[in-house]
Amino acid sequence: MYGYLQLCRVSNLPTVWVNVLAACLLSGGDLSWLKVSLLLTGISMAYCGGMAMNDCVDSAADTLHRPERPIPSGRITVTQGTVLYVILFFFAVVTFAAAGGIPAFAAGIFLLILIVLYNLVHNLSPLSVIPMAGCRFMIYVVSGLACSGTLSFPLLALATVQFGYILLLSLAARLEKGGKVKRRGMPLVPVMLAGIPVVDGIALAFVVGPGWFTAGIAGGAATLAFQRKVRGD
Repeated sequence: MYGYLQLCRVSNLPTVWVNVLAACLLSGGDLSWLKVSLLLTGISMAYCGGMAMNDCVDSAADTLHRPERPIPSGRITVTQGTVLYVILFFFAVVTFAAAGGIPAFAAGIFLLILIVLYNLVHNLSPLSVIPMAGCRFMIYVVSGLACSGTLSFPLLALATVQFGYILLLSLAARLEKGGKVKRRGMPLVPVMLAGIPVVDGIALAFVVGPGWFTAGIAGGAATLAFQRKVRGD
């Protein structure tokens, strides 16, 4: 079981959970906890499926450079990982359709296209960070369309900020991997991952109410805590 948790990088899920919550609150629609629950489930499945696909695609390289990962270590086979991410992708789009009908379903399909594109090209070009950041952007689009059927300015503004944040995170990851960033204590990437929900919290504090900043702090703290159990990078 731990191997599958590691494969799916579940420690990063609090970041997407707060993304969904922020998008729903900023969408301008009535907050339906049923829709929020469906979106949390669907986005989680899409994220975990994307992470599983990433390890399947990188299995040969990981055998040389990251032999501790679930597939090269022999805990999970490429076939098992492939079956897992196909199932997760399928149920993710079904859940998006249930949450927001055709608009959310269509946006969810585009999200999956970006996930697959990133996984296929991320070792081929440094520009692959663009579809990866686009995946984070699309979390807000899928959630906003499901909750209100439209995309408000605050929602799109936050999605754009997070797009830029993911680009910075990717740059930091490359610098850290290349030894150009000195580590002091915990690696930089997990800390920056924990910053994703904090950015949401700041936006919610300004637009919705100061109390919502605690959601961002809680999401960041949960990410750091989970990272100590299951590495998410």
